[in-house]
Amino acid sequence: GSGGEATDSSVLTIQRSVAPAGKPRLTKVSPRSGTRAGGTRITLTGTGFQQGMQIRIAGKQCRKVAVSSGTRAKCTTPSGKPGARNVLVVTAQGKSNVKKFVYLRPPQAVRINPPNGPVVGGTKIAIIGRNLGVGTKVTVAGRNCTELQVNSAGTRLTCKVPKGKKVGKAPVVVTTKGGVSRGLSFTYTPGGFCLKS
Repeated sequence: GSGGEATDSSVLTIQRSVAPAGKPRLTKVSPRSGTRAGGTRITLTGTGFQQGMQIRIAGKQCRKVAVSSGTRAKCTTPSGKPGARNVLVVTAQGKSNVKKFVYLRPPQAVRINPPNGPVVGGTKIAIIGRNLGVGTKVTVAGRNCTELQVNSAGTRLTCKVPKGKKVGKAPVVVTTKGGVSRGLSFTYTPGGFCLKS
């Protein structure tokens, strides 16, 4: 009767949990992007993970693989060509399905406008270049540029220059998830206490 069916299903459940896991399955890779130089620590979630398993991105071995459970593992990405690349898990039971990891191009900051402004800060600058989006941070002489905005193409960003430490040239550094661009500078000029509306 119905009692027999219940017993059968509970036996099946026990067997399933004791039996070795089938092929691994990958459900998520986080973060989903990083520098093409490699070195991004990523977390993989899924099922069927095992100690000693391999994680591959575009065929290359992910380094420092740490399996914390059958559903969670971490590794450090190898270097790769820019673009979306296949991530998969390999265990004794076989290969998993594929998820994507995107290797980002490093930012290229080419031009800054205006190239100078008062040492008191507050000058709104535009930086022109390529690959300026995705987790962008801009510093002038090591201090954060505020009110940062980047266009969707990643070719133009604007921000407000912080107060300068001193009059003169200050390095401008653009950092994204894809890398760092250090080519530009901003010159702090004396004075500048006039108010702009």
